[in-house]
Amino acid sequence: ICLTSTIINFYNSICQSIFYPVEKFSFVGNVMKNSKTTTLLAAFSANDLFHFRKYLLSPYFNENKDLLRLFDLLVQEVIPATGSIREKEELWQALFHKTPYLDQTLRRLMSELTNHALTFTACHSFLANPLEEGSAKLQFLLDPGLAKHFEGVLRQVNLALEKQPAHSPSAYYQMFLIERARHLQLETAGKPDTLKFLGRADFYLDSFYFSQKLKNLSEGLGYQKTRALDVEIGAIPGLLEYLPSSPYGETPLIKAYLLVVAMLQQPDDE
Repeated sequence: ICLTSTIINFYNSICQSIFYPVEKFSFVGNVMKNSKTTTLLAAFSANDLFHFRKYLLSPYFNENKDLLRLFDLLVQEVIPATGSIREKEELWQALFHKTPYLDQTLRRLMSELTNHALTFTACHSFLANPLEEGSAKLQFLLDPGLAKHFEGVLRQVNLALEKQPAHSPSAYYQMFLIERARHLQLETAGKPDTLKFLGRADFYLDSFYFSQKLKNLSEGLGYQKTRALDVEIGAIPGLLEYLPSSPYGETPLIKAYLLVVAMLQQPDDE
């Protein structure tokens, strides 16, 4: 299995280097440089382009074969400075040959490709976050008849947490969703001990709010100190006094942000 995986990865890397060599895209002399589609694709890495093409090949995501041809032309003949296509009419001719040029149709295709590219980035980001992916799966597996599936996904989440503990506001929010799913799954099955997971869910929800609020506050104070900009970040009265001695005060991220806020508010006491 490991050997097969290595061979596949090696093959993919070769294909990627052949079809999408690493280069700095340039729009010099290209009248299409302001197109939202071309500027978005130009921001993709060679690896992103390679996988986005595979996305477009999938009929689950894309049923319009013209979009794959449009993508190939944009990447190979429009975006690079060495490309041969500079005008919309030239792009149309390469796509549809002798068919009369229809500006509205080309605009629709470009818009559709842009939306697919943005969806691809969202999918890529989602799949790169095991907590977000895991919490989404658990929401679907609350039925008691899917308990084995639920436990399997939960094990995957715990393995991901062992590799990379939750130390960001967004990670705390995903932990809230995961613990709430555990509560709902047991409640649906009529099993005891469901309230302990509700309590954990509430703890992570508070951790998300407190850490994000402190992050916003520290950024606002930073703008005040470095750029003399007055940014008003509201907070619950007494929050900064409450947190250090509360259970949340031992949460690493909250503890760190409390120190940052204290340093910015009282620089003489660093």
